[in-house]
Amino acid sequence: MLVVMARQRHLLIDGAVSLETCLALEHIAISSRRLGITAEEFELGRRDLRRRLRLRLRLRLRSRSRSRSRSRSQLYFAAFRLASETDLVLTMPERYALAVNVHFDNQLLPFPFVRPEYGHCLYWPANPMPTRQINGCASYCSRRIRASSSEADAGSREENATNQ
Repeated sequence: MLVVMARQRHLLIDGAVSLETCLALEHIAISSRRLGITAEEFELGRRDLRRRLRLRLRLRLRSRSRSRSRSRSQLYFAAFRLASETDLVLTMPERYALAVNVHFDNQLLPFPFVRPEYGHCLYWPANPMPTRQINGCASYCSRRIRASSSEADAGSREENATNQ
């Protein structure tokens, strides 16, 4: 789930953000792509909507996965800090936002429209031995994803119920 992060005393946001307000605000975008649009811009564009980008931060991915996660968190932390001291807002995955907001006291609000879910496909060889191993792994991953998704949905529903 995506959230919009804004500082506590933001001039236009106080506990909720509408799609109209969100599009009028100036945004910080974080992308690992050198050129092109972010996933948020893609989804907004499919609905003929545009948000105002004030700053675009590009994540430079390294070859080692440990460096990637460290770089991504450092970039989100920097963007979070910038948004917490200005009227810029940041749209980011809820998981990153909750982790980074421990160091700040910012508003984390649901992104004002639901992004469609994307499917994933796995391909593997017809050889029976690897296929059994992969099927077992795929079943395990599928159960974990479903459990995580239902926990996140339940948490969001509980949070929305307490906020209303």
